Amino acid sequence: MEKPLWRWTIGGEITPTIKQVFKYAVTCAKKIYKNEFDFVICHNNISSTKWLENLNIDLYDQEKYESTAKGSFLKICPPRLRKNCHEFIVDNDQIIYKKKVHFFIFINFYKRFL
Repeated sequence: MEKPLWRWTIGGEITPTIKQVFKYAVTCAKKIYKNEFDFVICHNNISSTKWLENLNIDLYDQEKYESTAKGSFLKICPPRLRKNCHEFIVDNDQIIYKKKVHFFIFINFYKRFL
């Protein structure tokens, strides 16, 4: 079974503050869950992805959804990137400081539904 997927979505106007907070959120999650999760950044309406590429995480371009999905709905486009594991769609400004067991309780309880 594949590792669960930790998924962020970012797009639109990215201010320096948003960029700084997002980079920190990604760095913390990777440090804490590097062995338990795979990570992906979905992006849309961004002029340059160079700063995202520097985070060393897989990127998923949501360009094909931009004409039909607007605003917060883009967070779940496509609804699933992997069908054989759990996906957690995490807000860009959610910073995790220590490992949370709730993720693993959820994963273990619901793995029979995959």
